[in-house]
Amino acid sequence: MNKNSLVDKEVLASTYFDSFSTFRPIKKKVKGETLFLKGEEGEIIYSDEPCAICVKKVSALNDKGSHYETSLEYKIFTLPDKQIKENDFVVVVSSGRVYKFLAGATAHYESHNEVILSGEVKA
Repeated sequence: MNKNSLVDKEVLASTYFDSFSTFRPIKKKVKGETLFLKGEEGEIIYSDEPCAICVKKVSALNDKGSHYETSLEYKIFTLPDKQIKENDFVVVVSSGRVYKFLAGATAHYESHNEVILSGEVKA
């Protein structure tokens, strides 16, 4: 990592006021039966790590007849040494609110990672 990237990493990390935990799906044998554990039952990879969550995209207002809906897409910024994989279950805490997602693609940079989060699971 070059000197500028180290400075960039430190500057970005100073803005990480949120936290995330990551769980990876696993197969586990219980009493001779193979179970597929996912979500918060999966293997914990990271717990309460610093991050910054942001809205990636806001959809247009959709008329659903009796009401209108809009949707948000999120992403998180993490330190570059965090390896979140697609389909990991990610729990983000921001200003006391809990968000639950599946991880999408991750863009890796020297100074940080950007993880696309999809399908917010209602807490």
